[in-house]
Amino acid sequence: AEDIDKAFYIASTGRPGPVVIDLPRNVLEEEIDINSLVINTEIPGYKPTKKGNVKQIKKAIDVINQSKKAIILAGGGAILSNCSKELYEFAKLTNIPIATTLMGKGSISEYDDLSLGMIGMHGIQTTNKALTECDCIIAIGCRFSDRSVSNAGKFAPNATIIQIDVDPAEIGKTIHVYIPIVGDAKLTLEEFINQIDNTNTSNWTKELISQKQANEEKITYAQIPLKPQQCIKEIMDAVTPETIITTDVGQNQMWMAHYFKTHNPRPFLSSGGLGTMGFGLPAAMGAQFAKPDANVLSICGDGGFAMVSQELATIKENDLPIVVCILNNRYLGMVAQLQKLLSDHVYATKLTETPDFVKLADAYGLEGQRVEKIGELSETIENAFKSREATVIDVVIDKDELLPIVPPGQSLDKMKMTFDEE
Repeated sequence: AEDIDKAFYIASTGRPGPVVIDLPRNVLEEEIDINSLVINTEIPGYKPTKKGNVKQIKKAIDVINQSKKAIILAGGGAILSNCSKELYEFAKLTNIPIATTLMGKGSISEYDDLSLGMIGMHGIQTTNKALTECDCIIAIGCRFSDRSVSNAGKFAPNATIIQIDVDPAEIGKTIHVYIPIVGDAKLTLEEFINQIDNTNTSNWTKELISQKQANEEKITYAQIPLKPQQCIKEIMDAVTPETIITTDVGQNQMWMAHYFKTHNPRPFLSSGGLGTMGFGLPAAMGAQFAKPDANVLSICGDGGFAMVSQELATIKENDLPIVVCILNNRYLGMVAQLQKLLSDHVYATKLTETPDFVKLADAYGLEGQRVEKIGELSETIENAFKSREATVIDVVIDKDELLPIVPPGQSLDKMKMTFDEE
């Protein structure tokens, strides 16, 4: 029992993560008196650093004050440390815009002007360009994965990088860092806010906001077959800031990360790191168990959903009112377009025998709907939420490529806007 308690303590402190406990059968068969247990979570050698070094923070503030094109890069650690309030206060105080990684999505409201959206292989063009041109990066809880920085040797060539992370093993692991600060993001940002006394008055932020708005105006929506952008626009119309959204892995995930705007830090759940196909539906089930009264929407591709579709039986058995939205292009699209990009040929990714998901839902005793026209999706989602009945929505979409894309090994500013570019 003491080991289990310590495992939970380790899993939920410092850099949160899984802990493995191996329980032999003979231990599992033993009886214990819970009331007699004395739990001690003091673990020799385990003491995560919470507050960043004051001298390093002062050094970082000096660099920020001298910069003309600073940018904040918020990763998953910003979500885990619950530092959204401090993050926004710091950004507002300094007039520095915030970019996020996939796992940092939601750390700031994406409806705010200071939000630049996601960087990376399938990031937003303005944001990737900004990371390439900036002279200072304040990275908060960010591990600089290859999907975020692409080519580490070409990442932010002109920037002085300040990295804040509770895990010392992550500091400078991928990218050379000028000022490392080990500490909890929330507590460290509080110290930044207390010490900083200079507001950035350069036109950098204003220019980026203008570029972002101009790019958003170019997005193509209404079209038949339905475009993913149109679907996500209708999803945004149908949900509230409190709706819990899960995504699967593949094009559906990147379309949501790129076009869907979040209000709050926690309701957007996606699989980073391992990037496991089939994540979306079971994640939605877990969210619904944790928040029984919440509206939960699972966004899947047809490939990922097919891997876990048997869980519809679990949903039925437990009366979980989850709404499943399948962006169905009859394609393993992410793999297909990488094959097209790298070898100019597509192998084994067309799902010509995709099942009828509406009939599949019916077979499990659930509501099934098919959407093929503009305006139908938002109404279908809203009606499903009102009914509090589990619903599977098969959304027939165009076999659209996931663009823009940074080809593997290229710097973030080398984005391809079409597959016809050389």
